[in-house]
Amino acid sequence: FPVTIPQIIKLYLIDNNNLSRKKYQLGEEVFFKIDYEVREPIKGSNICMVLKRNGLELLCSFDCDENEENLIKTEIGRFSYLVKLPTDILKAGLYSISIDTGLIGIGVLNKYEDIITFEINESLTISSRISSLQS
Repeated sequence: FPVTIPQIIKLYLIDNNNLSRKKYQLGEEVFFKIDYEVREPIKGSNICMVLKRNGLELLCSFDCDENEENLIKTEIGRFSYLVKLPTDILKAGLYSISIDTGLIGIGVLNKYEDIITFEINESLTISSRISSLQS
């Protein structure tokens, strides 16, 4: 039997000015956004975002974290799912985001590994403070 899942339209990172970039500063507001479409009503669907550093999973968030009704039934339409990344607790380095889509009771149906990559840099003020403390 064919299984219907949300169709991903667009994945991107944005800052608080709605600009998409590949490099951000520690503590800067960064959001992961996914736009998707549901073409038929779906029961128990979910989209999972996994934040990784050096292949290690750091954070997992589901679209139903904000709206648990999506687990019961997602109606036809276009939707967005927005996650604020915790850049204030991350270390400087390279990160990636993977996406899984699936259905409860069936499991993961699509897996998109490291579909977005980006870099977090130390801000100059933090680097300057550390340097001055070490002097």
